[in-house]
Amino acid sequence: MKKIMIIVLSSLTLTACLAQEAPTEVVITNADEALDNMIYKDAVEMMDVSRCENIAEKFDSVECAKVIVAFDKMEEAVVNMDKALCKDVSFDRYRKECELAVDKAVKQEKDKKMVDQTREEDKSKSKLAIENNDPKLCEDVQEEDSKDTCLYNVLVNQAVQKEDATICEQIGRADLVKLCEGQV
Repeated sequence: MKKIMIIVLSSLTLTACLAQEAPTEVVITNADEALDNMIYKDAVEMMDVSRCENIAEKFDSVECAKVIVAFDKMEEAVVNMDKALCKDVSFDRYRKECELAVDKAVKQEKDKKMVDQTREEDKSKSKLAIENNDPKLCEDVQEEDSKDTCLYNVLVNQAVQKEDATICEQIGRADLVKLCEGQV
């Protein structure tokens, strides 16, 4: 019985050993390195260069300050949408990210201006359609919601003036048709 028990235990032990993953790398960090890492992380999160001075390892202290300055320059470049400010970023990788971030900010601003311009043009076209009481002018409005609003305003005016709720059906959107019919 003892032999069977030993064989079973040996088998279980061997199976357990085979099932284990490869040993992971053990990183030994002393207290100073741990503290330096914590200070580095906090300094970058707070964007506080003066915290970097508390890092014992000189190389890490200098790098910490350069990283914060790089982030600060990147932010300045993006806010001012000026790619030329990226040249002052000391790390190549950060400099490239700075340039990409500026490009993205410039594109977003351009897109925003185009949307704003379209909205202004749509307002003018809607106003003209309402003033002329002409629903066909609403077809020139680009944004769908603005187009629907334009059509609603023109047709509700016509329906009220003519006291004819059937005009509301030309709006097309069921919710706006009901609103229009409620006005007549």
